Amino acid sequence: MAALGASRTKNTFYQAKHNSLRFRLGSYNKATVAIANRMARAIYFIIKEAETHFEDIGAERGDTRIAKAGRLARKLKSMGFEVEMKDLVA
Repeated sequence: MAALGASRTKNTFYQAKHNSLRFRLGSYNKATVAIANRMARAIYFIIKEAETHFEDIGAERGDTRIAKAGRLARKLKSMGFEVEMKDLVA
């Protein structure tokens, strides 16, 4: 049940991960079980390490667009171009 709630909460890491898994695995239920497994492992390590602080890393963590844009910008800079990155989505 927690995995369902986490996958439906907007702009979170688990929602983004659930969406990518759903299309890769081809099943909503398989993606939900994978998220539940990931959450169980995270909870285990939080409990195991008493001083561990949990913070949601956000939906952008797994966004391949941002990573690809960064790689392309670095490549252009190495070729001698000046690059300024600006997010067009408002």
